[in-house]
Amino acid sequence: MLGQSSQKIIEKIKIAAVGDIMLGDNPLCLGFGVKSKAALNGYDYLFDEVRPIFKRNDLAVANLESVIATPLPDERNDMWSVMNRGLDDAAESMKNGGIGLVSLANNHIFEHGPGTFQMTINNLDTAGINHAGSLDKPYYIFEKNDKRIAFLAWSLLPDHYWPEKNPSDYYHLTETLAPIINEIALSKENSDYVVLML
Repeated sequence: MLGQSSQKIIEKIKIAAVGDIMLGDNPLCLGFGVKSKAALNGYDYLFDEVRPIFKRNDLAVANLESVIATPLPDERNDMWSVMNRGLDDAAESMKNGGIGLVSLANNHIFEHGPGTFQMTINNLDTAGINHAGSLDKPYYIFEKNDKRIAFLAWSLLPDHYWPEKNPSDYYHLTETLAPIINEIALSKENSDYVVLML
């Protein structure tokens, strides 16, 4: 009977995905880049136009293409210490701007070494931004409407910044697809969907 048929209503999960977020000045725009603009207007200003878009979604994800760690006093005289580097308060502005998850697996996240990499993680944790792609948090599970979405993050780009360190001891870096495929297979066992941020 028509009146007795049951329909399952599927609730949509809306995800906004953006590319690289670079919160520092790069070498070509030192003094007038993103961080310099933020110094004048605050980091919140950078998200004014996109905040309403991100907030309309259940989750906004991005690739964090720079560390977020204010240089320590002994670093501030070194020009290279400020390249591609956001300040501590940038993390809170990202959260206020609607970013809920970032990938840490990319070719700039280790540019300033392991200490600054860890400071970035600490700033993200303090701001309440989830992250994936580090060895401590290789993936993130997002749950909504009784569905589990696994977000994985990997980089295939070689890291040349700290030759005496092995960056793959800190974040997901590989030269082959095998570990990525393995992690996808494992993630499928405990999630409904898998999203790879590569």
